[in-house]
Amino acid sequence: GDKFYVIVQGEAEVLKDGVGKVAELKAGNYFGEDALVSDVPRSATVKMLSDGLLSTLEKEDFKRLLKDSIVEYITPQEADEKIRNDKSYILLDIRSSEEYDHEHSDQSQNIPLAMLRSELKELDFDATYLISKEGGKRSDLAAHLLRQNNINAFVIREKTD
Repeated sequence: GDKFYVIVQGEAEVLKDGVGKVAELKAGNYFGEDALVSDVPRSATVKMLSDGLLSTLEKEDFKRLLKDSIVEYITPQEADEKIRNDKSYILLDIRSSEEYDHEHSDQSQNIPLAMLRSELKELDFDATYLISKEGGKRSDLAAHLLRQNNINAFVIREKTD
């Protein structure tokens, strides 16, 4: 992904391979952030259904303005303390079931990233989710998705300068 898009005018549909149409978008809706937050390939195709007008942000502008203020981090030591002392903190592992079954923390809950959107309504909106570092860049995307839906989330990783 190289751009973040906002629909200013018009309507579009979101298509996923093997699934078909998964959403409809209209003026005010946006797309493209998943690939920019996680630096992974785009996961869907957006097709305009009518003439329209799109506004865009280049990748570097998006990261500077939005991503860096949306995705927050917590050190492994801070996460361990929170999970040990406060039941409102939940360790979330977003790797695939196969990855999770191979090795995981007994304290973690597994919701593969591919299923996270459909599982949002099942999450505890009063909890704070600490996303395991084993998901790599996918963990950033999961935190972004949760925060977009008003769920507190942090990615566990060592601080970098």
